[in-house]
Amino acid sequence: LPNGHRLVALYVAQEIVEFDAEGAEIARLRVPGRPGGFQRLDNGNTLVAVQDQRCIVELKPDGAVAAKIDVSDAPSDVRVLDNGRLLVSLASQVVEMERTGRVVWSIDGLMRPSSAQRLENGNTLVAERGMRGAGRAVELDATGRVVWERTGLQQCHCAERLPAGIPPATPVRLRI
Repeated sequence: LPNGHRLVALYVAQEIVEFDAEGAEIARLRVPGRPGGFQRLDNGNTLVAVQDQRCIVELKPDGAVAAKIDVSDAPSDVRVLDNGRLLVSLASQVVEMERTGRVVWSIDGLMRPSSAQRLENGNTLVAERGMRGAGRAVELDATGRVVWERTGLQQCHCAERLPAGIPPATPVRLRI
């Protein structure tokens, strides 16, 4: 978060926990189901994909539900777009929807997308878990055409496009 805090989703406990920079617990939100992806909003509320309840909820800081949107399948991720609409990853598609739940755009035929993000160029970057090592990270244009992909990724859960000029990560060796 901008204030240095971290949000963590606890799937089995059905909670979102906020920790400060030192690791102390600041707040705990009860989620009405098993949380997937989430996003802290500018108004202080938290938007959560609730997988087992097939809905998106917006939780107030006190845990009250400010809004609920039912969706057609188990959502694994949700993000607010610059236009105020939601980008939601479902079981076999990524949809852009209004807060009323009306779908205005979709990419169908995906293999278990776990996250998606709209890029500055208008394309959408999707991480697909796939089946048996068939996961992939794929960038699609507005028509659904593949413009970039990396296949054969085992259980791909998240992908992020880095800005140009960011140096590659330096490999780190850990001793255990």
